[in-house]
Formats: sequence, structure tokens, C-alpha cells
Amino acid sequence: MVNRVRAMSGRGSSGDGPSKPDFWRRSGLAGVAALTVGAFAIRLAELDQSLWGDELYTYRIVTENTVWGVFRDVAHTTELTPPLHYLFAWLGVQVGDPTITVRLPSLILGTATVPLVYALGLQTVGRAAGLVGAALVAMAPFAIYYSVESRAYGTLICLSALSTLLLLRALRHGGPVSWVAFGMSTAAVLYTHYTGVFVVLGQLGWALWTHRDRVTQLAFVHVAVGLAYAPWLPSFLDQRSRSSGQTERFAREFPLEARRIPHTVTAVLPGYPPGGTWVAIFWATIGVAIVGVALGVLGRRRAGTHQAGPPRMTALIVVLALVTPLGVVLYSVQPHASLLLSRNLGASLPAFALLVGWLLTSLRPWFAMPAVAVAVAAVGVGAVETLDHDNQRPPYREVAHYLDHVAGPDDVILTGQPDYVRLYLRRRFLPENDPSVWERAAHGGRVFVAHLELVPTIGLPRLAGPNNRVPLRGERRFAGSFPLVVGRYTGRLEGRLRRRNGQLVIDWSLGHDIQVTPKATRGAVDSVSMSAAVLNIAGWATDGVGQAGAEAVLAFSGRRLLAAGWPTAPRPDVAKAYGSRAILSGYALTVPITRSHDLPSRLRVFALVRSRASELEPTPRAHDAIRRGASKGRMTTRPSIASR
Repeated sequence: MVNRVRAMSGRGSSGDGPSKPDFWRRSGLAGVAALTVGAFAIRLAELDQSLWGDELYTYRIVTENTVWGVFRDVAHTTELTPPLHYLFAWLGVQVGDPTITVRLPSLILGTATVPLVYALGLQTVGRAAGLVGAALVAMAPFAIYYSVESRAYGTLICLSALSTLLLLRALRHGGPVSWVAFGMSTAAVLYTHYTGVFVVLGQLGWALWTHRDRVTQLAFVHVAVGLAYAPWLPSFLDQRSRSSGQTERFAREFPLEARRIPHTVTAVLPGYPPGGTWVAIFWATIGVAIVGVALGVLGRRRAGTHQAGPPRMTALIVVLALVTPLGVVLYSVQPHASLLLSRNLGASLPAFALLVGWLLTSLRPWFAMPAVAVAVAAVGVGAVETLDHDNQRPPYREVAHYLDHVAGPDDVILTGQPDYVRLYLRRRFLPENDPSVWERAAHGGRVFVAHLELVPTIGLPRLAGPNNRVPLRGERRFAGSFPLVVGRYTGRLEGRLRRRNGQLVIDWSLGHDIQVTPKATRGAVDSVSMSAAVLNIAGWATDGVGQAGAEAVLAFSGRRLLAAGWPTAPRPDVAKAYGSRAILSGYALTVPITRSHDLPSRLRVFALVRSRASELEPTPRAHDAIRRGASKGRMTTRPSIASR
């Protein structure tokens, strides 16, 4: 009879929960096989994303060194990671395109985590919960992301699950081979990432609490692990001293705050975006499951019955799910130190997924099935969203291929992040502040600029180069979590004031037949001054409707365009009068001085919004400056580019 109950529960002798439907036993192996194949497929589809962020460090270390050089570079740079994953990545780049194969270890180990989580579930919380946990790991956006990231986090997640599984095997069988395998996997966790120590401590604490007869073996293995790790300690101390400034900066950017803790945890499971509808559905389902399990426990206690099986296996999963978040929080309490970032919680992901699986499958069967379906479907939505280009890494590879195709041999390519583009671009590019580049563009050459859009509202400038004299002639946008925009600049800044059919209009390099209409915009010319080198014109301009900054500001001397720009400077006084959207309404135009010509006593400044413009009146102070300059007769100012 006992064996029949165990067979129905799918838990074997180590189960610690109520009987489950036979469905879980029949579907276990087939389900985990399908999940593993699916996990590999979705990760493989995203493997060729452009390298991004700290991946560049991994790429440089493993492509520029021998095996010993990799170990030396990791030990004596500002990297704050042990060397094991870098050695795996070095093996990866020996085959194929290194910008892709550098991620092979993460791909392989990230996929292997799925069956490992299922196997761990069989040994702890049962087949049903193990299958649900494997499904969550297969589809969690966090797990997918770090399975195609050439950093140590995917490796850490896999090795954490493996070491826990080998610990249970060693405790159960007790043979020397099992203990050696457990010791090696534990050392591998510590040599992969420093946050792995939390899982190691959690495993040790649980094992000492539940298996007092194994104290000698546990002590021997962990002493051996400590001796194996000792040679790395000088390198760890060297890394820490070299990266003190980086550590303090990280602590400022990711401080320990109560509101950030749930945000960080929910990024691990189910994933980003924290405020998404599917994330809310997932956590609502988990909340209902927690209430249901708690009510079930209270009901059994009142009825005088107890849950079948020992609870220590479930306790292991609870400990491992919580130990890394707690360890990270406790470490981050100290001044000038913080680890409060979702990627540093990855070691607890396998246990966290199994804990969720246990909660859902511990409900009554009539409620467990729909709860599991809703939770897994919610995470599945997140997995599908990872395939959307808008949620992937910045597309440097696509940008480089586009530039190689459209840029001619005499064109120049500029980028604010040359290290990322250099990996894929076959052409040369110059520093962005090279003045000769823009001089060539002003005389008919073409300059292509690749811009990473970290802030969505700040795109490519419509004018570029020294004194904003080269206009933007076209642009192309490439989707990504941070989009990339490629702009094409060429020609000179030109412009004239004209009258057509009795209407004053503006023609300039970026627009024609712009009608001058009173009160279409709001603003003023606050100051006009002449230094030894430039004529300076400053003021503010808004759109006159929503009171955002004007699209452009043009200064004319008579009919001739002197300078152009747009509002970018904060003006709290304007925002106070016209609303917060007008905060960035200040502008400053400069006209370099090269030779003498008449002072622009007929200086006129216009603010542009779409196809309309309004003249900005000078303040009394600015008007006096213009009048005083006019009384001197002639001054040394440079004519507009258009007049040359």
C-alpha cells in the first residue's frame, strides 16, 4: 500500500508532500526532454546578438591570451570574478566566429540547467514540482538572457544546481566517488563567481542540520575545497584593491534600499519588465498558492493529520532559494559596497524555481493544474518577448553590416562607442572630435554617425560638427533594448529669409517655405555679446502650444543665416511660467569670427516648430547690446557659412 501511494505521488522515498496525480509520473521524462529542446532552441535563436556591456571584457581577455594569459589577466585586472568561466570561454572561441562562440559555454550550461533542475526536483520536492521548476528555468527571461551572455552567471546557475544534486547523492550513497564529485562541483561554484559562496554555505548549513551522521565527511570535503581555493585568494585580494573605485561607484548606482529589493528579486523570476501584466499575473498566482498551502497546513493540523514524508528536502529548497538574496542584502549593508543586482542572485534560481513549483503542485489537484498553467504561461509570454528585437542587446552587428554596405571608400564613420562597433566593422573609423572629418563633410563628403539611444528622447542632432554647420540628411533606426540610430551628415548649413506672395518665409538646409507667423512660438533673445572669437546669442524658445522646447532656433543677419541650433539648456524660470515641459528651452548660438563685416544690427532670431516659425524679440538688455554694437560701425564677425 505504501509503495502504491509513493508511485502515485511520483516522489519515491524522498517525497515530502501529498499524493499527486499519476499524470506527473507519466509525463516527467518526456516533458523535461521537450523543455530542454525548447530551451536550447530559444537560446540558440538569440545567440548571435551583438556583444554588449561587460561581455567586451570577456571577449578581449579570451581572444588576446593563451590559457595562462587568461588566468593572469583575470587575476590582475579590475575584473571581480574568478577565472573558471573565462577558461570555458577561451575554449569556446577556438571554434567559429569568436563574437558568437565566446557564448558557447553559457549556451550549453544554460540549457543543461533545465534537466538538472528536474533531477534536483525528483530528489527534493517531487516529480511534479520538478517538472514545473524545469519549465520555469527553461522559459524565464532571466535564465535565457544569461544563457546567451558571455559572463559567468549562466555557468554559476548550472553549477549551483549540479553541486546540490551531487551533495544529495553523496549524503545518500556516501561513497568516495560521490564525495569527490561533490567537492569538485563545490570548488567549481566558488571558482565561477564570488556570490556562489552563499549557496555553498546554505548547502553546508542544511547538511549539518539534517545529516549529523555525515559531519566527518562534510568537514573533510569542505576543508579540501578550501585548500583548493586558497591559491586564488591573493588574486581575489588584488582584484579587490584594483577595483575599489568601481565598487564604490556600483554602490552609489545600486544602493541598498527597501524598494529596490523586491524589484531585484522579481527580475530573476519571472523576469522583466517588473511592471508587466504577465509578471503581475505570475505573482498573483504565487500569492494565491501561498495562501492555499498555508490554509491546507492549518486544516491538517486542526484535523490531527500531518503531511506525509520528511520535510527536510523541501527545507533544502527553501534555504537555497533564500540564502543568496539574504547574503547579498547582508553584504550590501556595509558602507561603499553593494551586490544588489538581479544577476548576483542567479545561484538561487534553480531552488527558487523548484520552490515555486512545490507551492503550485501542493495545492489540491482541481486547483493545482490551472495554477500551474497560468504561472507557466505567464513566464512563457516573457520568453517569447525575449525574441523581440526591442528587448535584445543593442544591434551593433547589424549597424556594422549596414555601414559596410552603404558607406563608400571616401566616407567617414564615427561612433561614440567604437569598441563595440570595431568587433564587426570591416572599415576604418575616426574619433568623433576630428575636425577634418566635418570639414570634408561641409565640402560634399559624407559622415555616418552611429548613436546609441540611451535616453529615448535624445536622438541624433539635426546639425553636427564644429559650430553646427553640417546638416543631417537621413537616418536609419535599428531596434534593441537601447536602439542604435545611424545618421548621414553632408553639405553646408545654408539659409535665407525670403518673401513669397507677401508672406515672410524661411528656407534652410533642413526645411523650406517655413512660414513666419506671430505667436506660433514663445521665447526671447536674452543676450547678445561679442568676445574676441565669437558672437554669442542666447535666450529661450518654446513651441507655444504644449510649451516644450522649440524644434530649432535660427539667427539671421538681415536675410542671411548666421547660426542655427535648438534649445537644450535648463531654464527653471521658463518652466515656472509655462510648465515643467518647458524646462529645456534655453538655447545658445555662436558665430565664429574670422574677418570684418557689418555688425548684425538687423539681427533677427526665429524659433521653429514644424512648418511654422515666430520671431523672438530681444529683451531690453539684448536690444541695447545690438544698438551699442551698431554705433561702433564695424565689428569683426564671421559671415554665415552660406555666404562664403
